[in-house]
Amino acid sequence: DGVVDAATWAALFPGVPAPQPVLAGAPLADRCLALTGSFETGNQPPDCFCGMAGDFDGQGLSFGALQWNIGQRTFQPLLARMIEEHEDVCRSIFHENLDTIRALAGATLENQLDFVRSIQTRGQINEPWRGMLKTLGRTTEFRDIQTSAASRLFQQAGEMCAEYGLTSQRAMALMFDICTQNGSIDAIVKS
Repeated sequence: DGVVDAATWAALFPGVPAPQPVLAGAPLADRCLALTGSFETGNQPPDCFCGMAGDFDGQGLSFGALQWNIGQRTFQPLLARMIEEHEDVCRSIFHENLDTIRALAGATLENQLDFVRSIQTRGQINEPWRGMLKTLGRTTEFRDIQTSAASRLFQQAGEMCAEYGLTSQRAMALMFDICTQNGSIDAIVKS
C-alpha cells in the first residue's frame, strides 16, 4: 500500500526524517472526510474522491468519498452543481455524453436508475463511463463540491461532540463517521 512505518523508514534511511503525510497539515474537516472516504471506498485520498460502486445495493451507482448515490438522490445535486459551476470542465470530461447527463437530470428516478444499471455489468461500471467518472472525481472542482457537501455532516458531528462533552480530534472523526454511516446516534444508545 506504499505506507512505511517509522521503524522501517529509520532502518532504510537512517538520519533522514520521514516525510509528513499530505493530510497532516489539512483542516480537521478535510482529514475526517479523507478518513471516512477511505473506509467508504477502500481507497486512500485523493482516490477516495473518485471511488465508485455499481448497483450491489439497489442504489444504482454510488460515487465519491462518501458514496453519494442515485437511489437516495444524493449524487444528483453534486453532479448538477458541478455542471452549473464548471460546465467547461464537465464538457472536457464527458464530451458528447454531457448531453445525456443533462437529459437524465430531468428524468424520473426510475429512469435514472435504469440508465445507470444499463452502463454496468455485474455491478462494475463499464467504459467509457467508468473512466469519465474517475476523471470527474479527480478534478479539484468536484473534490471541492464533495467537501462542501460533507460540511453539513462535519457540523452535525461537532454538535454531537458538544452533546457528549467530547473535545478531541479523534472524537470528531468518530462522530463524523457515525453521521455518515448512521445519520446520528439512536436514542436507546444515547441513554
